[in-house]
Amino acid sequence: MKSAITKKQVSLFKKFTVASVMALAVVGCAIDEQYTFDSSPMAKTDRGDTYVSPVCSNEDEAYSTTETTVGVFSYAGLNGSGVGDIGDENANLASIIQKKIDDGGPYILDTSITNFTDSDLSSKLKQLGFFFMTDMENQDPKDETFFPTSAHTVLNDYVHEGGVIMMTGTAGNDDADFLNLIFGWDLADNPKGGSYHRVDENAAITSFNKVDTEYLSSPSNTGAINKGTVENFTTIYGTDTQAAVAVIQYGKGYVIYLGFDYFDSGYSTELAGKTHANGSQNLNPWVTEMIPLGLEYSTKLAAGCY
Repeated sequence: MKSAITKKQVSLFKKFTVASVMALAVVGCAIDEQYTFDSSPMAKTDRGDTYVSPVCSNEDEAYSTTETTVGVFSYAGLNGSGVGDIGDENANLASIIQKKIDDGGPYILDTSITNFTDSDLSSKLKQLGFFFMTDMENQDPKDETFFPTSAHTVLNDYVHEGGVIMMTGTAGNDDADFLNLIFGWDLADNPKGGSYHRVDENAAITSFNKVDTEYLSSPSNTGAINKGTVENFTTIYGTDTQAAVAVIQYGKGYVIYLGFDYFDSGYSTELAGKTHANGSQNLNPWVTEMIPLGLEYSTKLAAGCY
């Protein structure tokens, strides 16, 4: 059974500042004159943990014309020495997003979240379209002084209520530990090296259906995770025991896991008044396809679509 929603019934073309979206991108699904979806999913305002998002047409264009605020975690010294350092993966990610903006992409870069101890963490998250969390080479998520229990709760609530996090990966357990602390999961680091094959039937229902790359390589310290007993886990590249790219639904929100650490992958864009370093890996599909499509998919998910 199909139900139609017209422009008069739905207005999702406001400039995006939605209170509960994470990675982190929130933008309205484009509404055609007759926008249809299966009538079985609940309305966004009524949805619970079993919520199934309405399908937004791949031809919809609102998410590509409305600016979305992308938050990149910017803890000083977390994995490098800042702008200009090819090893600073926070700065690399910020420069990749800034390059998208410079090329006309509908995003706003926000680097205001610099630690997890701020009393206004929750309010900062609520101003984002989604939140991009980087790997933690120089900090331990199990350290309360870096990642206190109060922040676990803030991030859990944020995603549960509709937020989206994009989480990068690297060698070691820190990335899995970070997510496990927030959500009570049992993810485990389990990289295999080599390449990871796309799971076509899973990619087909996401924005990753547009990707040209059938196999993702393992540059730098690429990680993969074992899903353990985590529910609503969808592998896009790899397998459920060695997923290099995965989408996990939690409550009304989602986590998108990208297993690359984004070392040496930035662009020479302007960040905070300085010019960042041009990386040797910025032509890798992890940069040219995974990030753009991850941004697009996060935008749709945070808008209540898949």
